[in-house]
Amino acid sequence: MQRRYTGKPRVVVVDRDDEGLNLICRHLAGVVEVAPVREWEKAWKIIHADPNVVAVLVDQSIGTDGSGASSALGQVRAERPTVRRVLVTTPGELAALLDGLHSGVIERVVYKPINRRELVSSFVTALPQASKTA
Repeated sequence: MQRRYTGKPRVVVVDRDDEGLNLICRHLAGVVEVAPVREWEKAWKIIHADPNVVAVLVDQSIGTDGSGASSALGQVRAERPTVRRVLVTTPGELAALLDGLHSGVIERVVYKPINRRELVSSFVTALPQASKTA
């Protein structure tokens, strides 16, 4: 279902680790509105209800083997296909994510340690044209 954009673009960031969550929020400050959450269920409620969500960044840690993150991003793809789906992980975890990458469930990957430019570029094309500042 296509949602109508009505305000400031929002990126939902899901990470169980407070340090990682805070770092991503600092990197995105001033670029977009950030909705930081630690649990997927809360993130899903925001994604499902808020038409201003343009991207979701999910840390691979929300699942023990990568399947939890891929499953979460698959849920986003099914319900909100225009929302950019980004996975945050370490290079050593890539093998566990191949199915999600090949299927298109995962659109972008951002590797730790997180580089601000890489992070912002992973979803900036999903921003409404008037809001692109990066």
